[in-house]
Amino acid sequence: MDDTSKATLFNALTWVDALKTREGVNTQEVDAALSRLTEAFGVDVHNAEQKRQLAVNGEASFDEIFAAGLKALNLETGTPSEANDAAVDEDPVVQQHPELWKKWVAKLEAKGFFKGAASGSSEHAVRTTKALAKFKEKFGDVKPELSKEEKAAKAEEVKTQGNAALSRQDYEGAAKLYREALQLSSDGPSSHIYHSNLAAALMYLGKYTEVIDHCEQSIALKPSYVKAYSRMGSAQVQLKDFDGAIDTFRRGLEVDSSNAACREGLAEAERKRRQVQTMPAASAPPAGGAGGMPDLSNLASMLGGGGGGLAGLMNNPQMMEMAQSMMQNPQMMQMAQNMMQNPDMLNSMMGNLGGGGGGGAAPGAGAGGMPDMSGLMNSPELVAARSDPDLQDFFRDVDSEGPSAAMRHMSNPKVSQLMQSVMSNMRG
Repeated sequence: MDDTSKATLFNALTWVDALKTREGVNTQEVDAALSRLTEAFGVDVHNAEQKRQLAVNGEASFDEIFAAGLKALNLETGTPSEANDAAVDEDPVVQQHPELWKKWVAKLEAKGFFKGAASGSSEHAVRTTKALAKFKEKFGDVKPELSKEEKAAKAEEVKTQGNAALSRQDYEGAAKLYREALQLSSDGPSSHIYHSNLAAALMYLGKYTEVIDHCEQSIALKPSYVKAYSRMGSAQVQLKDFDGAIDTFRRGLEVDSSNAACREGLAEAERKRRQVQTMPAASAPPAGGAGGMPDLSNLASMLGGGGGGLAGLMNNPQMMEMAQSMMQNPQMMQMAQNMMQNPDMLNSMMGNLGGGGGGGAAPGAGAGGMPDMSGLMNSPELVAARSDPDLQDFFRDVDSEGPSAAMRHMSNPKVSQLMQSVMSNMRG
């Protein structure tokens, strides 16, 4: 026996001798086996001189040396078929579609693909490998499943994209992205925000029932998220469920008593409920004097009279609603006072309204001396302001309810500043 073979045998027997320390090993049988091998090959693991000459130097165990040898030589243990079967069973595509793989193999066998290759032979292993390659080519590799944390992070990225779509008024696109975020993370740390943001996009699309549904889901996930209450209440107002809206806004104020959207929404819902309760369906709004409104009929006749100009506005329900809201809003009253003290600005506004004593409609005015509200609300300044996230709710309400809805948002400094700027531009 050459030195290499003797060293290999010595270290193998040393490893066997060490197995005696393991639980469940019969030490007497191991000693008997080692004794017979020592006699047969002349290798004694307890011989100090042989240990000095043949033992491996270093910390590596015999197991590690054996494993390293297999790897270096690209070898596997077991018969080729057994190794191949194990590789097939561990393949992720097969694990995802085990029944489909069985049918695939059965179909190949029926076609004679394995004919002449006995099970367990090297040839059978080669053909199985080819069959697996075709199977994976047809059904694709399995992508690793994202962890819950990874899904939550991905959902945040999608939400950010949704916010950008909402800012550029792509409401359908925003809704789609928020839904995608919810699919990724339906119960994650920010899922309540995804529901609420989706509700905001759906509000623009006029899908008020869906708005309420997603707001309720947002509240269920996080009862302290006040935006969900304000958006839900706004949708209920649109559906004329004023009692429901009042209850929702009050619940929101229980969460945050200083929330302006809920406070103003509550006032609006209560006012509209009173209108429904006190005004017959077929009656027209009074010309003035009710609810603290000054009687502007004399002023109307002074500024042009007749059916046009300001007199015409007095019979317009939307403008009356706006005027009533103005009387209840200190900021708008201050703006109106400033305008009344500025002759140039007043004359310009009256010209736009068809007044000013001349009775003729100014350029850009609507029928009967009415101002062209669509032109006003689509001025370059307002169009640019639509991209401001802090003004999203303001524009949503104005788009759906008309200019009178602006009064609910006057506590928002940006809204107040914007409206003052627009009115200042009326100076000409």
